[in-house]
Amino acid sequence: MSYEDLAEYIIENYGWISLVMIAILTGIIQVLKIPIKKLTSHIKNDKLRHLANKSIILLSFGLSFGLDYLCHIAFPTYFPYSFATALVEGAFSNILYLMGEGVITKSQAKTLVDNVKDITSDGKVSADEAVAIAKQTDAMAKETAAAKQKSDVEKFNDLIGK
Repeated sequence: MSYEDLAEYIIENYGWISLVMIAILTGIIQVLKIPIKKLTSHIKNDKLRHLANKSIILLSFGLSFGLDYLCHIAFPTYFPYSFATALVEGAFSNILYLMGEGVITKSQAKTLVDNVKDITSDGKVSADEAVAIAKQTDAMAKETAAAKQKSDVEKFNDLIGK
């Protein structure tokens, strides 16, 4: 799934306002990730550093809920507040971020988009469903990282003649 396909999908299923909100969220996350990654680069323990960097993903969900709520307060006619909509916007913002960082592949992004659509199709999202999407995203990121690491090891072995 390309960025254009994702934008088209969002407009068709959630409207242009959601696309604008996702773009704003993604922009804010791109700006906020710089100091977060700079701060976490000083952490020597890899697992702890990766865990700290995951705060970027949680931040996008928090910003999504906050931004949706503020827009609802300011423009109630155009922004009816919905937990499901805020979750969708946070999830799509994360998908764009993860695709841009190369953490997930485009096919994995398509799978996530389909799962978000299935979960939010009734307009209601339970906490368990939100956690399931977050766990699936994390699993896909680990899968992609493992594949990249394996590829790097194979390239190194080819380089040294093993």
